[in-house]
Amino acid sequence: MGDATARAGPASAARRDLGVGAQFVRARVRGELQYRTSFALLSLAQVAALATDLVAILALFSKVPAIGGWRREQVLVLYAVTSTGFALANTVASPVDYLAAWVRTGRFDRLLVRPAGPLAQLVGTEFQLRRLAALPPAVATLVAGCALGHVPVTARSLSLLLAAVVGCAVLFGALFVVTASLAFWSPDGDEAASAFTYGGQLAARYPTHVYAEWLRRWMFSIVPVGLAGYAPVMAAVGAPNPLHLPGWLQATGPLVSLPFLGLAAVVWRTGTRHYASTGS
Repeated sequence: MGDATARAGPASAARRDLGVGAQFVRARVRGELQYRTSFALLSLAQVAALATDLVAILALFSKVPAIGGWRREQVLVLYAVTSTGFALANTVASPVDYLAAWVRTGRFDRLLVRPAGPLAQLVGTEFQLRRLAALPPAVATLVAGCALGHVPVTARSLSLLLAAVVGCAVLFGALFVVTASLAFWSPDGDEAASAFTYGGQLAARYPTHVYAEWLRRWMFSIVPVGLAGYAPVMAAVGAPNPLHLPGWLQATGPLVSLPFLGLAAVVWRTGTRHYASTGS
């Protein structure tokens, strides 16, 4: 009986945290929608940023027929997959970017005295629905890229693309938590941490093999978007494989995000245990 209770404890706490986080999210969304013009303009800004990057890719291909052997449609699929995954992570996990400000001002203390997990509270409190505006155009670009590139609609190709989207979303979400958690030790290091999240997302939009060797190593190990996005997309669209990645790695690449999810949990827990209140 005691074992069963112990096993049910973490699950019960997780359900409680999700419930509390959902309540904060609902309140935050209602607040955002109170100012509909502002919400619409900020949502359009998200779409405009995505469109600007898309125009840059199209402009590049107006001058060259291929990049590293990849055609325009194949790069568009890669760009759309990584952008879709990042849009999901940016909506759900990027609110932890505000942790540094909460730590500096002492507001984080409030989260620790409430009967719910501080991560769920922080994400729910800083949730911004407008970030989700980048998702529809990213998905539309993915569909268009697949159609223009004549990507076969098979169970294999669809599962690879779906795995790549989920893998990128989980990876970027975990990186948001890991890099934001560094604020527990260095509250002023939030700008440098952005190189791993936003910088990784920018680099992931192009085939990994076109970069210098040191950057390829970074994208296969430190921020492994090369495995989470590039490898499965390559297999799905039948793009050239200059790095000679084995087939099994192309299929299982997105699984690299799972250890990062565990790393995020460990770093967050360690940070909260070592957190010292500002006393303000």
